[in-house]
Amino acid sequence: MRRSGERAIAGKMTIRVDQRKLVLAKGPGESERHVLLKALLFARYVRDYPDILVERGVGLRYKPDLVALGPYQQIQFWGESGETSRQKIGWLIRHVREGHLAFARQSRGADTFPDLVADAVRREGRHGLIEVLSFDDSAWDLIGPDGSINPDAIQPAVTRFEPNLPGTRQR
Repeated sequence: MRRSGERAIAGKMTIRVDQRKLVLAKGPGESERHVLLKALLFARYVRDYPDILVERGVGLRYKPDLVALGPYQQIQFWGESGETSRQKIGWLIRHVREGHLAFARQSRGADTFPDLVADAVRREGRHGLIEVLSFDDSAWDLIGPDGSINPDAIQPAVTRFEPNLPGTRQR
């Protein structure tokens, strides 16, 4: 169900970031909000991970919304958009240990999701960089009428969990 202020997406949405064009399909059961958050995650991280892929399986239990793989198919970046269960948060922290893990959320008011991530980080211990990006209701305004997104304009509230792996560089 669409929240007030959300755009209707009829099947797909085309976005443009710098010189990249991406067509995001709205799958069965996916909300417009889920597609929006995938678009914003892509726009925010495509400069850091130019080979980022959308909705590509990596042979694990879950399929990432966005993923960037290293030369030996190790996960460098995993992006999740929208609702994520407590169980999946823990699984991701265990299995994306050295990669950058980003959760995008659209929230109104107080959001307890960063607390769920903090609890999982305490339980799981070792992890790479983890970020929770919380967007407000103005997130749709970041996408121009032609589908363009300026990555520099994306300014969500960010909760960061710095890497605590031995030998990990700080970003």
